Amino acid sequence: MFARNTLKGERGQRAKGRSRQALKECSQPLTTPQDQHQNIDCETVRYANANAPHSLLSTPTPTPYSPLPVPYSHSPPVTQRALLLINPYARRGEQTRLQVIEWLKAFDMEFIDVPIADPAKISDLIQTYRDRVDRVIIGGGDGTMNAAIAGLLATQLPLGVIPLGTANNLARTLKLPQSLEMACRAIVQGKTQLIDLGCVNGKYFLNVAGMGISADINQQVEDNVKRRWGVFAYAMTALRVISRYRRFTAEIRCNDQSVWVKTFQITVCNGRYYGSGLTVAADAAIDDERLDLCSLEVQHWWQAIALIPTLMRGEYATGQRIRVLQGQEIEIYTTKPRLIDTDGEVSSRTPAYFRVIPKAISVFVPD
Repeated sequence: MFARNTLKGERGQRAKGRSRQALKECSQPLTTPQDQHQNIDCETVRYANANAPHSLLSTPTPTPYSPLPVPYSHSPPVTQRALLLINPYARRGEQTRLQVIEWLKAFDMEFIDVPIADPAKISDLIQTYRDRVDRVIIGGGDGTMNAAIAGLLATQLPLGVIPLGTANNLARTLKLPQSLEMACRAIVQGKTQLIDLGCVNGKYFLNVAGMGISADINQQVEDNVKRRWGVFAYAMTALRVISRYRRFTAEIRCNDQSVWVKTFQITVCNGRYYGSGLTVAADAAIDDERLDLCSLEVQHWWQAIALIPTLMRGEYATGQRIRVLQGQEIEIYTTKPRLIDTDGEVSSRTPAYFRVIPKAISVFVPD
């Protein structure tokens, strides 16, 4: 294992400077969250306690800031009327939309079917229809679900997931059915479950964030190739990226400890699954109020091939050059800025300040 417990020389000064800057960015207040809900700083969001699970309040951070106002409280809509948002750019998007409509009709669910011209505007659509529905049904992949987070937080409407993405790791973590019929049935007849959110540098993620190989792959994989080839698109891009990738140096701070590593990939999960069938930890859950970190510290990328069965199970043995950490807050500093992807989309750079937000969103799961 590669570890150093102290900062030395100029590297230490640079890391400290980046630390102050990262913490400062994560604690900036939002002056008008009602008008700019898509930019709500996730460091200001938490649930007060079990007796008030739907109140968003401010939470202490290393620097002071203004508290976030309590979100808008919508009037009760007609019972079981959903806002239906299907990403047309997802695989089989339009075909799936028509099938979902038929299944919702079969289950006697009222719904408002709204076309999505731009998936980035999903949160705006949720805000627009907040008084006319009692739930939001979204069809798409993990990135599409991520685009809805700000709207779901602002309205507190529960989310119904129709998994149409490439990996669908959020759906796998929630043990949601892959068939359209059963997914619709879970939304209509199932129960709701409160799940945690992850946050890095002010960016939310439902399932996973990463830096290293994953961020480079997500940056380089082409959308049209991804829609056509699915998981094979990631495999093809991964072969191209990994063959020339080199380890990077990072300092990880977690639970009042600091460790230096040389790694190919650092993954931080709010959920259980990531990549294409990998498990961050055997006991990880999306409502366990913690983040799970996995760092791949082999010397050569091809050594990771033999570790694939281990990575799929999430059970690691000493000497495998896989580092696993858990915590509610994690800081990561790198000698050079590294891209960070959240739920499959590149969204930030190191230095990184990760935080878990317990029981932030309600989702429908099978009863």
